[in-house]
Amino acid sequence: MAVFLTILKVLLWILIIILGIALILILLILFAPIRYKISGEMNDEKICADAKVSFLIASVIGSFSKGSGLDYAARVLGIKIYPRSTKPKKKKADKKANNSVKEDISSDSIFDPISDSDFESWEKEHFPEENATIEPIMNTEQDIQNHKKKVKAEKKAEKKAGKKIKKKKGEKDDKPSEPKEIVPILDRIDKVAAVTYEKLEIVTDKADKIKQKAVEGIDKAEIKIDHIIKFFEKPFTQKTIARGKKLIIKLFKSIKPKKSRADIVLGMGSPADTGAMMGKIAFIYPYTYKWLNITPDFYRKGVEGSINLKGKLRLASIIFPALRIILSRDFKRTLKLAKKI
Repeated sequence: MAVFLTILKVLLWILIIILGIALILILLILFAPIRYKISGEMNDEKICADAKVSFLIASVIGSFSKGSGLDYAARVLGIKIYPRSTKPKKKKADKKANNSVKEDISSDSIFDPISDSDFESWEKEHFPEENATIEPIMNTEQDIQNHKKKVKAEKKAEKKAGKKIKKKKGEKDDKPSEPKEIVPILDRIDKVAAVTYEKLEIVTDKADKIKQKAVEGIDKAEIKIDHIIKFFEKPFTQKTIARGKKLIIKLFKSIKPKKSRADIVLGMGSPADTGAMMGKIAFIYPYTYKWLNITPDFYRKGVEGSINLKGKLRLASIIFPALRIILSRDFKRTLKLAKKI
């Protein structure tokens, strides 16, 4: 019996330790701050920005610059876990292929010269007909005149042959053509009228269906609009909406940076335009004078400056108010009514 009690006591102590560790982890997650830091700089020479978000032992870092682009990393206890750096390995197959290409190019057998006699013998073997049909060059005037006479005689023979072919075609055309079948015009008109009547009936049926669907859709939309208006008029929905607004305002207040500083040089290209812009900015100056410093440049056009933001957020400040809204009776009633719409 004593042994059983000691075992039970040990198990209870282990269970209490596990629950204590779990409770500590939950409290750390809820109340430990999520810190963020943003800094940036912009001028004629460079544009760069850095951002860091850290929570407990983990952090995410990102940086952007105009020349190098975006760079980011995730770290745990200062050790980089993402992205992992991998060095590309050279493939052996590519090396072998490059070596074989070099050996083929370096061989002298490809670039052996060919003599004229070898080329003539090769041409006679492969193209004997073309070499045989080549006509001799005409050097004398008699050869040129004889060639012209031959050409004229060939043209006359072609003209005579063309006239004979036309005469034969004319004889064939003079033959009487076979009588074709004649369809009555009234039968054709009746068929066309029947087809058009069927098509008109199909079109009218489709138009009636579309009209009926449109009327049904308008009726359904009117019913839904009435339900939505009644839904927003209910007192429990108005209470949930008011609580949701408060939660959103609280969220923005918690995300709002605790430390911020911005130094900006603003120029519109001319003193008149710059002065007019500074006059417009003066309306918001009472709300931004603590962290925003704007210096006018009356001769140049452009925007230069730097910005630094620091802040933190605790999950408990969002989760507890959200749970309070979700577990309330008004939220459950609004959710049930919203599903019926």
